[in-house]
Amino acid sequence: MKYAIGGGAVVSLFVLTGCAGDPVLEQRIGPALPDDVTASYDAGADTVTLSKSGAGSVTLAKAAFSPYPGGNIYYSSGLDKALRNTTGSGKGEFIVFASYATVLDTVGAIVTRAGAVNLPTSGTADYKGNYSGLEVYSDFKDFSDNIIGSACLTASFGPGPATIGGAITGRMSFINSVNYADIVIPATPLSADGTFTGPVTGGQAIGAGNTASNGQISGMFADVGAGEIVGALQLDHTISGTAYYEVGGFTTGPGACP
Repeated sequence: MKYAIGGGAVVSLFVLTGCAGDPVLEQRIGPALPDDVTASYDAGADTVTLSKSGAGSVTLAKAAFSPYPGGNIYYSSGLDKALRNTTGSGKGEFIVFASYATVLDTVGAIVTRAGAVNLPTSGTADYKGNYSGLEVYSDFKDFSDNIIGSACLTASFGPGPATIGGAITGRMSFINSVNYADIVIPATPLSADGTFTGPVTGGQAIGAGNTASNGQISGMFADVGAGEIVGALQLDHTISGTAYYEVGGFTTGPGACP
């Protein structure tokens, strides 16, 4: 299934075959992210491999220094970058990647979950965690920045339609020392399978004339008891007249943000 959101950007959702018969649910988010671009993790080698049909592949090693919070791990190989993390149960995973000035020339994120979830039918719950993102020029010619923040979400399970909303707060870069506005996640419909996708607002670099547009989020509950969420965001920025893509991922567990 594919969901078109704003400015032509596309979120895709697939059901794959997992280990021991577990269904693996996959979401893909990014500016025109092709279906034939894949990102996979090798636990033995602790590497991330990006590939595209007919264009080849590249393997990224874990960076010696990774300043990202909350276990978000940074991988790099020349002009290819990736971020990866899993939820506490290990069932939910995101891989965010930026491959620019190479054969792949793409930026995006792939979110997966192994197994199914059982959502509550009433009440609300708060979730908190960490967000990490990559920013590249929209012509894919260079890497721009690394962005960190906090993920703060609230789910309403009923009565009535289930929704999830919140914000990505405390956003800042640690390369260019830029502060970014909060990303606001409005009340977004929550599907029975624990997935959600929809538009977001805000997220722009703080300063006159800087804008963010076509923001979108895609995510899912990751464990059977609906105590974990994994997801990804994509924003189109204009900073001092230059266009950028930001793609980031987050994991959360139970708890309210301060």
